[in-house]
Amino acid sequence: MAEAGRFRSGARYCHAQVAAAIRDGKLKHPARDGLTCADCGGPARDYDHRDYNAPLTVDAVCRPCNLRRGSAVPRTIGERAATTVSTTSSDLSPTAAAPRRAVNAAGGQSALARVVGGKVKQAHVWNWLNAPGAKVPAEFCITIEAATRVSRHDLRPDVFGPAPAVASKASA
Repeated sequence: MAEAGRFRSGARYCHAQVAAAIRDGKLKHPARDGLTCADCGGPARDYDHRDYNAPLTVDAVCRPCNLRRGSAVPRTIGERAATTVSTTSSDLSPTAAAPRRAVNAAGGQSALARVVGGKVKQAHVWNWLNAPGAKVPAEFCITIEAATRVSRHDLRPDVFGPAPAVASKASA
């Protein structure tokens, strides 16, 4: 783990591990060796990490699919304890589950940040999901609702109130 100390982030460490594996012949070069994208079947140009804790567990993907996938699970380095965030609805309050549903519907944190636009970056979305007490800003809820079909009432019930009851056809 001493080598990890040279790098400031888990992503750089993992990318260096993949580059070394390609150089040493443990992994094929995605573009040069004609690998196909794991998502769309097109020509692969990159390797994508879904979890930086497993540096050589990668998928060959094309650039658009790599961007669409969004960020990987951060790598824990040194003394920092690994934290896992549950995404099952039984473990999360409805307010915490709704932003995760929006991220999944958008195709990742970066994709949701692009949907919102403006100065919103992937790091802002990460904070909405992980920072204690953080919430999706109310001014973005309607845009997120339009793009992901996750209700503004689920995203911010404290601002928009509970979801309105849908009248059934029998009562009409």
